[in-house]
Amino acid sequence: MQFFNILAVVIKHQSYLIPPFGKSIFLPLNSTTMEDAQLKRNFVGSDAYMAEQSDIGKALLEQNLTDFSNFDGTIDANFVSAFEVTINAALSVIKDSAVLSPQLVATQTVTEIMQQGRDAYNDLMYFVTKKAFKTNDLVVKEFNGNYGKASRTQPTFAAFLESLHSIAGKYKTQLLASGCKQQLIDSIGTIATNLRSSNTTQELIKRGRPTLTADRIVVLNNCYNTLMTVYAAAKQIYKNNPIKQAQFVYKPGGKNDVSTNYTGSIAAGATAVVATLPYNADRAFTLQATNTNLVFGLSADGTTIVGNSFTVTNGSLIIKLSSAFAPSGDKLICKNTTTVEGQYAVEADR
Repeated sequence: MQFFNILAVVIKHQSYLIPPFGKSIFLPLNSTTMEDAQLKRNFVGSDAYMAEQSDIGKALLEQNLTDFSNFDGTIDANFVSAFEVTINAALSVIKDSAVLSPQLVATQTVTEIMQQGRDAYNDLMYFVTKKAFKTNDLVVKEFNGNYGKASRTQPTFAAFLESLHSIAGKYKTQLLASGCKQQLIDSIGTIATNLRSSNTTQELIKRGRPTLTADRIVVLNNCYNTLMTVYAAAKQIYKNNPIKQAQFVYKPGGKNDVSTNYTGSIAAGATAVVATLPYNADRAFTLQATNTNLVFGLSADGTTIVGNSFTVTNGSLIIKLSSAFAPSGDKLICKNTTTVEGQYAVEADR
């Protein structure tokens, strides 16, 4: 009996799935557990909407705590405190947009370096084909190599640039005599090194994302499950009060795969239209600011904020429904009232 009590505790805290009697519960060390393979959200609607609704649900619970405690003794002040912890965890957990933002930045960095490499190649080939070796096709081919194919992907282009840098060094005397600068030759080697480094960073971010997402789903599900406990109790408590009961209803604004991420930079003192979307009072916006404080609001003309505005401080994140901003406005705008450039990342329900 003691064995089964211990097993029950382990199951309760680890959420293991018990196989049919007679089947082994042990898996190879390198296998994927059923939990990892099937981990998914318990809720529909965007993460931002769920978190915002949980915050609202907690506020309603606090306003009516006596009713809940009289019905279910476990829903007390301690329950409210625990609920707040799950909400804060959901709000602070790494969001898809926050995970994607470094990935987008890494991708943008790689793209920029790839373009730097193409520019350097074209600049060098000017001196090769028009000046130093304009009558020597064999040397031109040595420089050109398989540029067309190699320049399409990061690893092959990095290898091409490394080779190009070596060849340029081989013919440095002729190139410098034709007017080519040593700085250009050196830059090709630097670009090749930067491209390899940035490509590695990008790949590491991509591979780290599944684990971050799985951890995130666990935290979000904990928040949602607590909210559903409150709503299930409310359904019984207010069964004879449909108006009150209607306050405790989860109405998702959309499925998980129908939210859109927006990222961008905004100059000091500037105003930018982040997104143009038909007004929906239940649409949730997840707002992030980096490098400086940014102000967000809804607008009809893309310049003037109607209703309320919300300031997101540097490095922080907030979630707001459209209804919290204003009763109308089809444009989400961002204002940078500071003296330094800022970056924003926004997740919006469609």
